Amino acid sequence: LANRYSVQNIHHVWSVGDHYWKLAEQHYANPGLWWLIAWYNQKPTEGHVNIGDSIAIPLPLDRALKLFYR
Repeated sequence: LANRYSVQNIHHVWSVGDHYWKLAEQHYANPGLWWLIAWYNQKPTEGHVNIGDSIAIPLPLDRALKLFYR
């Protein structure tokens, strides 16, 4: 049995014009969940991300949220 908190990551290479809210909209259909991607990557603001950095998008959303709220 898989751990109920286990997540899979989609990796995104940060490029010009990227924003956390855009990634959240694309993967979660909710731009307001931008903070989850920031928290998961331990990069609290977009200023902490450099062009070429690999950003992990945790999925599925329900399990990713459980990581934060446990």
